[in-house]
Amino acid sequence: MDWIKSANIIQEFNIIVDANIERVIETNNKYPNRSTAKQVGIDARSLFTNLNDSIPMPDNSVPLVITSPPYGSAQKYVRASSLSLNWLELASPKELRSLEEKSIGREHLRKTPLHLEESNLPEDYVQLLKKIAHKNELRARITQKYLIEMSQVVDEIARVTAPNGRVIFVLGNNQVCGETLRNDRFIIECFQKHHLKLKLILIDDIKSRGLMTKRNRTASVISRETVLVFEK
Repeated sequence: MDWIKSANIIQEFNIIVDANIERVIETNNKYPNRSTAKQVGIDARSLFTNLNDSIPMPDNSVPLVITSPPYGSAQKYVRASSLSLNWLELASPKELRSLEEKSIGREHLRKTPLHLEESNLPEDYVQLLKKIAHKNELRARITQKYLIEMSQVVDEIARVTAPNGRVIFVLGNNQVCGETLRNDRFIIECFQKHHLKLKLILIDDIKSRGLMTKRNRTASVISRETVLVFEK
């Protein structure tokens, strides 16, 4: 603990960054033919093949998708990464609100009425939103927004997934105002609309507290994750 008190924060940060860069260089030298990472846009609802987001990713072009989307309103993603974003000069504190408005699974929404009839969600999820709204309308609107946007994500993933391709989703269910939000069942229904077959379901208990398992007083502890495997 004495080292922490006397450490030069900037210097220690640079040491860690340099060490990670060296690891990448060593790995590239050892495996010169390995593929490089490719940016496919900044929004999972719109996937592209170039950096300026002008060429949509072709239909039926991706053989494998592996992703872990936001767990409904159970995590404070932007707030949790705010220190790193500011430290790396990627987003100042004043820019966080704008960044959150572009994010799926956000904490806040602009004040607007709840319109369940416009959501085009499965009936059981509409009824769930009504129960949540009876307790907390803001949480209901946030949950509705999340479900709508995740449906759009599934639309896009289903579009780009190649025939016989696989999609692997890792996600968790959570509680909103005491009501269970079955994110896994919702994603299954969304993919089945696109005729993707559910091939496997796995349950993984969360043993590490490295994952923030609780965000606010209207959310519950997330104790397990669900792994869904689909085939097109």
